[in-house]
Amino acid sequence: MIDAVIDISHFQGTPDFAKVKAAGIAGVIHKATQGLTGTDSTYASAKIAAVNAGLLFGAYHFATGDGTGAEQAEWFLETAQPGATTLCAIDFEPNPSGTSMNLTQLIDWIDTVEAKTGRVPVVYGGKSLLFSAIGSQTNATLAKCPLWIAEYTSLAQPTGIPTQVWPQWTMWQYTENGKVDGITTAVDRDRFNGTLAQLSAWWSGAASS
Repeated sequence: MIDAVIDISHFQGTPDFAKVKAAGIAGVIHKATQGLTGTDSTYASAKIAAVNAGLLFGAYHFATGDGTGAEQAEWFLETAQPGATTLCAIDFEPNPSGTSMNLTQLIDWIDTVEAKTGRVPVVYGGKSLLFSAIGSQTNATLAKCPLWIAEYTSLAQPTGIPTQVWPQWTMWQYTENGKVDGITTAVDRDRFNGTLAQLSAWWSGAASS
């Protein structure tokens, strides 16, 4: 695995993406939207700056329990304006400021994004909501989406993955207190389950594999 991806939002201010890339980061996933109407104030400028610095770029939606999954997906796509190589992801975790998305809404969000973009999004989550919602059941829609697992552990691999859905993880957010040149605050750092060449090929396909 390689430690070459970060995920950020307005909490990271205005990163110096040239320094971020020089520090060994290959990909950046930025928060774009939340719920039905929320937007991240730095998304648009960060998208331009990160791409100009030569970084792989992705956009994520923070899921809430508001409305339908399709409505949230439409808001995400309208705001994020993902290009052909923009990685699209959904952050499916407990909502600290309101209701949380359920599994039915999640599937609806995924189906809508896939229908509109022609590719499946990445699903971010872990034991706190996603894995407990899945339980022991299988799910064909989730199974085709790459898993971005959140688990902060000193172990060599994340644990507790529902392997009947995901035989393996694709990305692993292993800390929320990472450091990267070019960003003055703590930052989420993510490992990719493969080589740098594999990351670039997978990302350029925008999660089509």
